[in-house]
Amino acid sequence: MTRMQRIPFSGKEDNIIKEVMEGLDDKQRNCYKIVQNVLARNSIQRSLKQIRQRYKNNLDKKLWKEPLKVYEQDFVIQWIENNQPNGKISYANLSNVMKNSFGKLFSENKLKNFWNSRKRTENLRAKRKLINQAPSIIRPIPRYPTNFYFRSQTPNFTDSSLRNQAVVSSSEIPSISN
Repeated sequence: MTRMQRIPFSGKEDNIIKEVMEGLDDKQRNCYKIVQNVLARNSIQRSLKQIRQRYKNNLDKKLWKEPLKVYEQDFVIQWIENNQPNGKISYANLSNVMKNSFGKLFSENKLKNFWNSRKRTENLRAKRKLINQAPSIIRPIPRYPTNFYFRSQTPNFTDSSLRNQAVVSSSEIPSISN
């Protein structure tokens, strides 16, 4: 099996795919194979999977381009939570169910991006909640403190013993070397 390069689709390729797919029924057997042959005649090499994904996610005229509405998002969440066997989600099935329910065809990518974005946001919220609930931790004392008081910046301590400890000459500051 040869591996195809990830090269962006050109306008010419998009036009060829649209023209051929408009003349065919997308449920017709081997419709993507026909598109692949037409592209090959034009010296363009694309895999069947690349052609299918490009058409299903970008070029299909029936695709609903608007963002998901709140009620559609709720439907996606509920459907995935109820129909997710073994943690695998069939976005193609979800897209078909949404088409039947709302009369709109959403791309598999749009549904997948919505779900993954939602999961990522939930994970971040959970982490922040854990961090906020965790007891405060005492930070270790740095090896080389950076807030030395120099003689020109001597603070006004009332206790002379504290004053003598706080004053450090610049020659006493350790140098950091790698």
